[in-house]
Amino acid sequence: AGLCPTLNALETGERHGTDRDSMVGRNGQQWVFSTRVTPFGPAENRKAVVAFADVSTHVALQQELAVQAQTDVLTGTLNRRSIVQNLQAALDDPTQTPCVLALDIDFFKKVNDTHGHQTGDQVLIHFCRTIETMLRKGDLLGRMGGEEFLVLMPDTGLASATEWAERMRALCACTTVPPLSAPVTISLGVAELEPGAASPPEAIHRLVERVDAALYRAKRSGRNRVVAD
Repeated sequence: AGLCPTLNALETGERHGTDRDSMVGRNGQQWVFSTRVTPFGPAENRKAVVAFADVSTHVALQQELAVQAQTDVLTGTLNRRSIVQNLQAALDDPTQTPCVLALDIDFFKKVNDTHGHQTGDQVLIHFCRTIETMLRKGDLLGRMGGEEFLVLMPDTGLASATEWAERMRALCACTTVPPLSAPVTISLGVAELEPGAASPPEAIHRLVERVDAALYRAKRSGRNRVVAD
């Protein structure tokens, strides 16, 4: 795709190159390479030396590091920084009116105190895999810290987001968590971006504050429930 560095070098007499191109071998395997083209000779009979370097391993490592920088190590969900960045991108898009869900596992401290932190970690992982089965294309799940998570639902009205939150609550309430041989319940808060909200980061701070307040109302009201702001 784009201009050919070899043709460019032959036409201009200047060095050209690319840092990341892809090539498919005869066996169907795709690899990534860089190209450096060095022209020589007079314009009417110019030639060039074309050097290829396989950078597949380097690119794969860069991609892995990028994923690690955005991912919570334990659960494999987005980490706090990444989910907030995605929320900011959604708020920056004037065509979107996103909703956010704050999720908290009920009595999670009791799980850790009774069964140990290793079991607690398994509960967190199982919880995330359960919630991920409910996410639609474009929805994002991120861990804010401890047992509290955030779901970003782009272009979703408050009524629809609240309905999805109720489905998530019901699914968790009837899904057995293997380490415990019993379900764990969750509490959820739901909030929608307010019309005319201030621009980020004020809008993000305000939205997260509101959804957290809704979550804590759900917990104070008896847990295992959904409260919309």
